[in-house]
Formats: sequence, C-alpha cells, structure tokens
Amino acid sequence: GGVSAHVIHDYNGLLLSPEAQANDYANEIEKLLQSPQKIKEYSENARILYDKELNWDNWGNEFSKILKQLK
Repeated sequence: GGVSAHVIHDYNGLLLSPEAQANDYANEIEKLLQSPQKIKEYSENARILYDKELNWDNWGNEFSKILKQLK
C-alpha cells in the first residue's frame, strides 16, 4: 500500500487500502508497467518532495524550531 506519511496517492506513488488483496496490487503494477511516463512522473515528484521536505536538512530545521519552542 505505501507509507501514507511519505507517499501522496497518484502524486509520487500509489496508496492501497489495508484491505487490498494481491490482485489489487497486481492490477496497479500492471497499469504502471503499461505507463512508463507515469513511473517517471512519480519518480520526479518523489524527488521534488524529498528536496522540499523529506531530507535531513529540513528535519534539522524543523527539529530546531521545536527545541526553541521548549525554551
């Protein structure tokens, strides 16, 4: 299904419900294999999200803000 904290459905990947069955996964994988452009789009969007939010520099900045609020 994807990790909903980091995967945005149909932006940088796909999220399937916890109840999804093997055939649900297979269907989504089949769609992706038939659409290389969609795979490229997900990859590019994942990098954008990483550069913007999901990196150690950003984590350090956000954590620093939390620590300053505790003073």
